[in-house]
Amino acid sequence: MQINMSKAQLYARGGILDEVMDKGFAAACLVDAQGRIIRYSLPTLRDLGLTQKDCVGRLVTEIDPDTHLAKVAQSGMAETGRLVLMRGKYHIINEFPVYDGEALIGAMGMLTVLDTNKLKRVLQELPGEQDSKNASRLYDNLVRASGSYTFNDYIGEHALVRELLEQCRQAASTSYPVLIIGETGTGKEILAGAIHSTAFPAGTAPYVKLNCTAIPDNLLESELFGHEKGAFTGAVSSKKGKFELANGGSILLDEIGEMDMRMQSKLLRVLEEKEFERLGGIRMLSLDTRVIASTNADLPQLCAEKKFRSDLYYRLSTIEIHVPPLRERKSDIPLLVNHFVDREGLETGFSGSAMEVLMEYDWPGNTRQLRNIVMRLGISCNHMEVDGDKARRALRRAGLSAEPLAPSYRGSDARMDAVVSGGDSMEEVEYRAILAALQAAGYNQTETARRLGIGRTTLYRKMQKYQISLQK
Repeated sequence: MQINMSKAQLYARGGILDEVMDKGFAAACLVDAQGRIIRYSLPTLRDLGLTQKDCVGRLVTEIDPDTHLAKVAQSGMAETGRLVLMRGKYHIINEFPVYDGEALIGAMGMLTVLDTNKLKRVLQELPGEQDSKNASRLYDNLVRASGSYTFNDYIGEHALVRELLEQCRQAASTSYPVLIIGETGTGKEILAGAIHSTAFPAGTAPYVKLNCTAIPDNLLESELFGHEKGAFTGAVSSKKGKFELANGGSILLDEIGEMDMRMQSKLLRVLEEKEFERLGGIRMLSLDTRVIASTNADLPQLCAEKKFRSDLYYRLSTIEIHVPPLRERKSDIPLLVNHFVDREGLETGFSGSAMEVLMEYDWPGNTRQLRNIVMRLGISCNHMEVDGDKARRALRRAGLSAEPLAPSYRGSDARMDAVVSGGDSMEEVEYRAILAALQAAGYNQTETARRLGIGRTTLYRKMQKYQISLQK
């Protein structure tokens, strides 16, 4: 397998090749026949905390010692399907030689996130019984290694966030069930994945997710416990359930408050007896799975209304974690905005007045809603700065009120006065946010980077940019 293009196309910048590299993959790199970097994709540079100028012309192995790209560029032999764990998620690396006619002129490497849901859909479409069996085994193996989040993915510096992450780390050090309660869009799934990643740092333990609202009640039992061939109409072959796939790792039962009472009873029995059997099966299987449940519902209230079993609630809530809504930690909004801008590669900045407008809103959709607005503004204000008027108009166009729904954050937490003021540019906001995070972390760079949600290299580069000294 190879890529064919002319040498002129390989070295041409700003065209379709750059567009594909930047937007088609989680990371990408182009090297010449000697393994020297021609170009890194923009997402790759953001992860590395480097610029093109820092990289172009250097041997790729100097920056990434684990890459096989230089070897591919020199041998002309492609390497595909290599599985690597990066930032708590599994990725697939494909590296192809680039030929101009008969001449080997370089290589291109592409890294994609392993999407097991998409993989499952593709495998299910394979024809033939033997192909289906092989595909099922492949899916079982890959889903057990599907990626997760780490605590670095949860962005926030507020005291409530620090307390929340400490609770989650303590939960990860045990094997007890964990119940995560929070409004929609507060990042419950990130925290659940981070608990799993911390509990199983080697990255080999399975992490299986099940959304209890996405599956009809009559199919949920089969999804959880699996079934044997002929167990019901349409069961043409045996199937492993989510508990079996998650054996030796963790399972996330998302939106557990939506589970019907019959399934609640079955789940309670499994949690208490630590064993289960497939539908139509006669063999008991042991449960060796860490159970994490999440919900945006008020479970005690549902228990009082007899809509949720109180004994299941007590079993699941051995460790109960409450995730604060964004309106209770508005000082994190500049950090989140900056994170979304960097992560999505938006070519825009947010002024201090724009930050003020965003902090006046109470964000009932929480960080998910904030990300949506930042994306809209980033697209509409490409290569321009977002000011207060633009931010206010974007909120109104989205059908949101730009007026404060609660007391202004600036009145409720004076600490932010030191970070954002009306006339500040995004650079000034970022500079002050880094200073505040350094002080809060006792000038520990690793802890500061974690609190800001950026890499340590990125923090170091930004400190150099703003001439920030580590001297207390």
